[in-house]
Amino acid sequence: MPRAPQNLLQERAGILAVATEINRLGLIWRETIMVDVGIDGQIEFVNEAGEALGHLAAAQVKSGPSYFHDHGSEWRFYPEAKHRFYWERFPIPVLVFLHSPADGTTYWVDARQALRSPGTSSSAYVPVPKSNRLQDATREQLFSTVGASSLPFLPLEDVLLKMVVTTPGNASFPLSYFDLFANGLTNIARSVYYGMDLAVEVAEEILAGTGVDVGIDIGPREHDFLFGYVLFLVEQHLADVNVSDCLTYWYDQEMQPTFVAPLTSRGRALVRLVGELQEQFQSKGLLQGESGPRVAQEDFVRMAFTPSHYARIPIIREFQQLVASGPQPPV
Repeated sequence: MPRAPQNLLQERAGILAVATEINRLGLIWRETIMVDVGIDGQIEFVNEAGEALGHLAAAQVKSGPSYFHDHGSEWRFYPEAKHRFYWERFPIPVLVFLHSPADGTTYWVDARQALRSPGTSSSAYVPVPKSNRLQDATREQLFSTVGASSLPFLPLEDVLLKMVVTTPGNASFPLSYFDLFANGLTNIARSVYYGMDLAVEVAEEILAGTGVDVGIDIGPREHDFLFGYVLFLVEQHLADVNVSDCLTYWYDQEMQPTFVAPLTSRGRALVRLVGELQEQFQSKGLLQGESGPRVAQEDFVRMAFTPSHYARIPIIREFQQLVASGPQPPV
């Protein structure tokens, strides 16, 4: 009689374990039932109110002891080269699950995030923290690199108010979320720019306008405030921010990210709301500049060329000429 291969039963044990835990979390599991070339299924985020917000993550399940290489606080998973390339360029995060049929425990990690991270992208393995037990995970933890959150979408009037009142509470760094948003609008106000240069220049200009002769003061609290603004854009779905890339900057490089992100329909509606409120304030004589600049209007983003950059231009040209001249002798 035909026999069911043992590895088939082992693989199914992993798939079923992941599907069960995803269901426990109140998320949607969709298994790949046609052709699987490195993705076993998709997980769709559902918040605590039962709303599907359009956030997806791909899933790949590996089941059996051969995938578990113990290294202290983490398991080291060694994917094939073809899967490394495939997952790194995948359009949505790829969650890899390692399942142990022996004790029924499943561990997970965002493999795409690891393969794009400077600290691990050149390694032959993907580190899977032992603390990442699927049986203990929350929906927010599982989707942390996607940017999904169970926090409710606030009405735009409340979004605006929260952006205005949220500050680091430091008089030497006088910024609000709204300062960052309004001053970062670009691309005919359909995108928003963010970077440390924006925060510093706006804070310095505000301080200069107060007449107080002090420099800006930026410490851990101010950096948390700035990254909190990035997360707020994501949580309130105001801009299509590459969350995975931002997290790489924040955790791996210990830097603020830099990006230009297109505004979502909610972000563009917020811009319109700001414009309408400005007109109302001006019509009542509460705000000056009726024919002057708009509160929410675009500014241009350009690369700031430094002396070292200008010095690179001729070297870049010479390099191109050498490459174009033909094959170079081996080093």
